[in-house]
Amino acid sequence: MRADLTAAIEEDSQATTDREGDPEHAFSESSQIHSATFFTPLLAHAPMEPLNATLRLKNGVADLWTGVQAIGSAQGLIERITGYPREQIHVHNQYLGGGFGRRATLTHIVEVTEIALALEKPVQLIWSRENDLQNGLYRPASLMKLHAALDDTGRITGWQARRAGGNLTPDYMRNSLPALLPNLPEFVFEGMTAATDYMLKRWTTDGSSVEGLHETYDLPNREISHVTVDHGLPLTFWRSVGHSYTGFAVESMMDELAEAAKLDPISFRLKQLESKPRMAGVISKAGELMQAMSVPEDHHLGVAAHSSFSTDVAQIAEVSVTGNKIRVHKVICVVDCGLAVNPDIVRSQLEGSVMFALTATLHGKIDLEQGAVVQSNFHDYPILRMDEAPAVEVVIMPSDAGPTGIGEPGVPPLAPAVANAVYRATGQRLRELPLLLA
Repeated sequence: MRADLTAAIEEDSQATTDREGDPEHAFSESSQIHSATFFTPLLAHAPMEPLNATLRLKNGVADLWTGVQAIGSAQGLIERITGYPREQIHVHNQYLGGGFGRRATLTHIVEVTEIALALEKPVQLIWSRENDLQNGLYRPASLMKLHAALDDTGRITGWQARRAGGNLTPDYMRNSLPALLPNLPEFVFEGMTAATDYMLKRWTTDGSSVEGLHETYDLPNREISHVTVDHGLPLTFWRSVGHSYTGFAVESMMDELAEAAKLDPISFRLKQLESKPRMAGVISKAGELMQAMSVPEDHHLGVAAHSSFSTDVAQIAEVSVTGNKIRVHKVICVVDCGLAVNPDIVRSQLEGSVMFALTATLHGKIDLEQGAVVQSNFHDYPILRMDEAPAVEVVIMPSDAGPTGIGEPGVPPLAPAVANAVYRATGQRLRELPLLLA
């Protein structure tokens, strides 16, 4: 898979999705140019509760007990399959078990409805862990190639970012349109999905494929491009969507550029934030906290920051390395999410984001063998264990601005913060997830 992405990213058939200023001139005028390539693998969502649903169809009324991220979509699918009117379809949603994007795709609702309709009896459907991991939907693998030009003061004067990988929108449409528009014929959905897939592969770019490659910093001369590589695997949104992989690439690159410019990671980032005061405030606070931290001699700190869902987050990772084992002891999250209406929810979301993202950072990878998914359960697709879990401290920046996202923005900075700390511990730049030391 990586070989396919590597070959594709070198092609000239890239679709440019964002361009500002004159990046070619910026590179021609710079005496300091840095390039790096970053890879992130396929990932499953692996919520603790596998997909399940209980459905009763009786006297023209449907009662569904399940946990989904879109109640209206579940109703739409049952309406489409049974012909029951929407007002007679009751969804008793259970807010347990985790979702992370997996419970937004409702193939199990289609399955339980078709079985209940055929049997004319109430049906309880439970997917096994193996069914979910090997027959679900996945976050796409991504290869990102970044080029940056620096001036003598340490400012980024030129930025080029290319991403190769699959697109999310066609599969999302394929799964969501029948639920959102239950009365339209199947051939209409197929036509709309095929047309979208064709356009994204040839004419334009799926925004969720490249989001996060330039938005965090001031990059006046930039070009963002994309080439689609479709391996035929079903793809869907994963917590923080495209930011989950672009954040790793950009923030690892920012640390490499800071070293090239002979600046500390905080000062270097602040130089690129003249027009972004919220993120500058978050990073400045993270710098203050780093200065105040007292860490053992064999522990090392890494920092990363990222803007997503209109929220700015900086994270400090305290890491030690013993042999080839990476241990994350503590993570400090500094967040500006506007007005924190319920600070406890903000803290809990960021704490959960750290654990979720650290699983992917240290362990997460879906492999294919002869077209089939290799991993099947937590023995070969491990999640973070309690003895690996770091302490998490959340610092909420005061704000009177309107509230912004909090469920997803804590994921993108974690992997690069850990990778940047590992570099300080070992001198190894790890540009691939999960992080594995040589």
